[in-house]
Amino acid sequence: MSAKTASKSTIVNYGFLLGLLSISMSVVLYIQDLHLAQNQGVGLVSVLFIIVFTVLGIRSYSKHNTLSFGEGIKIGIGITVLSAVMISLYNYIFSNYIEPDFMNQMAEVQRQAMEASGELTAEQIDKRIEKLKEGANSLITPAIGIVFSAFLGFVISAITTVIFIKINENKNQE
Repeated sequence: MSAKTASKSTIVNYGFLLGLLSISMSVVLYIQDLHLAQNQGVGLVSVLFIIVFTVLGIRSYSKHNTLSFGEGIKIGIGITVLSAVMISLYNYIFSNYIEPDFMNQMAEVQRQAMEASGELTAEQIDKRIEKLKEGANSLITPAIGIVFSAFLGFVISAITTVIFIKINENKNQE
C-alpha cells in the first residue's frame, strides 16, 4: 500500500470512527433528555475523543510508514475535519427533522441563563437570542465548527507528529 493510500485510509477510518462516536454521544444525550443541558463535561469528553483518535490515527500510520511532519499534520487535520463534517450533517438532520423545535428550546435555556446572571436587560437578552437563532440557521455555525476542528487537529497532530518522529528516530539509532 502506498503512503498516499495509507494516509487516506487512516484518515477515513479514524475520522469516521471519531464522527460515529461523537454522533453516538449526541444520540445518547438526546435519549436521556440531556441534549439541552449546559454541561462542560460533554465538551471536555469531546475534546478528549478528538485527541485520542488523532493520536491513534497518527500512531497507526507511523507503525507501517515513514512519518513526515507534513504527513502527520495532514492525517490529524483530515481525521478531525471528516468527523466535524459528519457531526455537522447530523446536527442539520437533528435540528431540522428529528427535533425541529430544538433551536427554540435551546434559545429558552440560553434566555434563562442570561436572566439568572442579571447582567443584561430584557432588551439585550432579546437581541442576543435573536442573533443566536439567526446564526444557528446559517451555514456559518457548521463552518466555524469545521474550522475549529481543523485548528484543533493541527495543534494535536503537530505535537503528536513531533513525538512520533522522535520516537522513530530513537528506534533507528538503537
